[in-house]
Amino acid sequence: MPRRRIGRPPKLTDAELLCLAVAQVLLGFPSARHWIRFAHARLGHLFRYLPQQSAYNKRLNAAGPLISRVIEALARQVPTWNDDLRLIDSGRT
Repeated sequence: MPRRRIGRPPKLTDAELLCLAVAQVLLGFPSARHWIRFAHARLGHLFRYLPQQSAYNKRLNAAGPLISRVIEALARQVPTWNDDLRLIDSGRT
């Protein structure tokens, strides 16, 4: 169920925010500051609006529940979702 917001719709949609967040991870930018600078320089033509770092961080933090729902929805698509055994790798060596 989509969230109902009061007031003006955001310039950056939730879908665009998720797209930016996924791209940030896939392209290996741990710093939001460096990511937003890169996005403005290289990806600006792909989005109607790109926020500055503080607005990006604020929207990303507020979108935590949305991101969790998307991760769960994607995980449910994996054939092993219903298996009793789960293997988890933290990625640390």
